[in-house]
Amino acid sequence: MSFLESYVSPVAKRGPKPIPWQDRIWRHVSPEPNTGCWLWDGALNNKGYGKIGFGGGNGGTRLVHRLMWEMQRGPIPDDLWVLHRCDVTICCNPEHLFLGTPLDNMQDMHAKGRFVPRGFNATTHCRNGHEFTADNAVIVSGVRRCRICWNAYMREYNARKRELAR
Repeated sequence: MSFLESYVSPVAKRGPKPIPWQDRIWRHVSPEPNTGCWLWDGALNNKGYGKIGFGGGNGGTRLVHRLMWEMQRGPIPDDLWVLHRCDVTICCNPEHLFLGTPLDNMQDMHAKGRFVPRGFNATTHCRNGHEFTADNAVIVSGVRRCRICWNAYMREYNARKRELAR
């Protein structure tokens, strides 16, 4: 027996040959019959999206819904995200996914009533006691403001600005 025939590479000594991600991914997918979602029961990232190890020890992880899109539909353009029609972060059914921009994602959230600005959900009134309603709330630079108080503030601000301009 020659050296090459008896040689075992260090990689082979570490254990069994790694299973490709294309095969591993299906081990953690469970179809949900009522919604049609394909639910991921593997590892999740800190935002609740499915993730899977990719490319060995130094390959990091990839998001499962993005990999499923690529497997079923092809490459994802650099400027687009893979969005969920079903709003289930662990769903990886390509029929429930669509491509869109970050703006599309925000518009989709607003249209479905899922957008709650941070810290707003517990606040029902402004600091001056005006109730936050659909008619009395305005978003200014991503912050919800009382329309009455905001308009008063802007009147004062513009008056000061006019005074300084004289």
